[in-house]
Amino acid sequence: MTDNLSKSIKSTEHELSWANRGLKGNCAADVKDLCDEIVKYKKLKALRLEGNTINEEAATAIGKALEKHSEIERLIWNDLFTTRLKTEVPPSLIKLTQGLLTNGSHIVEINLSDNAFGPIGVKGLETFLSSSACFTLEELRLNNCGMGSMGGKLLAEALIACHKNSIAAGGKRFALKQFIAGRNRLEIEGSQALAKAFEIIGTLEVIRMPQNGIRPPGIEALAIAFVRNRNLRVIDLNDNTITTAAQKLASAIEKLAKLEIINLESSLIRTKGAIAVARAIVSHKNLQELYLGCNDMHTEGGLEVARAVKNMPSLKVLDLN
Repeated sequence: MTDNLSKSIKSTEHELSWANRGLKGNCAADVKDLCDEIVKYKKLKALRLEGNTINEEAATAIGKALEKHSEIERLIWNDLFTTRLKTEVPPSLIKLTQGLLTNGSHIVEINLSDNAFGPIGVKGLETFLSSSACFTLEELRLNNCGMGSMGGKLLAEALIACHKNSIAAGGKRFALKQFIAGRNRLEIEGSQALAKAFEIIGTLEVIRMPQNGIRPPGIEALAIAFVRNRNLRVIDLNDNTITTAAQKLASAIEKLAKLEIINLESSLIRTKGAIAVARAIVSHKNLQELYLGCNDMHTEGGLEVARAVKNMPSLKVLDLN
């Protein structure tokens, strides 16, 4: 499970990194050196700022420097607001991204993980996420942001708006590939809203939503959305509550032949759920990792899974703990 480990940048080429410098940006002067580097940088494709902390004034200065780089694609800004009040984050995000709304940039990745900005933080992203700058967005990482169900709804609305706006613009249609949002307390309503967005978008390849307090109605909504995303390779619903939704989830899994990783660990799928999942994956030729541990599963369920994967040469990891 390497998605959290800053697998964000595919290459360090054309990347400006100020990662983990402990920068405390309380005013424009504090980030002057960073802004100067941004302005001078040739062909800036990625900007890494994780492990620092900035306020609105510092964000304004950085945002102005970014205006000059229409070529930027990757915004790696996880862990950027430590010690800041939640109310400081929305205006800071608005200022950081303001110049990108009009400079013709085409963003491919946004990583804002480990910024505990809550539902209010999503408001600072709404305009940007639904703008033409994000029509090209492929990877969205929002792990451990405390969005809550309200934040999940706001995020879903922004993603749906981006899809709608991209179609209206007549160019490249919004085609998100990776959505990673663990530890956000999305619960039922947040997950249902996001499921609707996934269903509309239809291009997801990776969906990771562990530890979100999602209960069966949310799981069922996600299962419906999964089927509309036929290129799904990764489903991670670890540490939610599947229980009575196991059969519907298994039915969705059965239809997704490209799946490589399924993580349903600690999700109370129990014996009946394990049997349903086992029968769903029998014909899956690409499955590499299957996590079903800590699920209150009896021997019957474990044996059914073992039989299902017995002749599955692609499988590298099986967890039935």
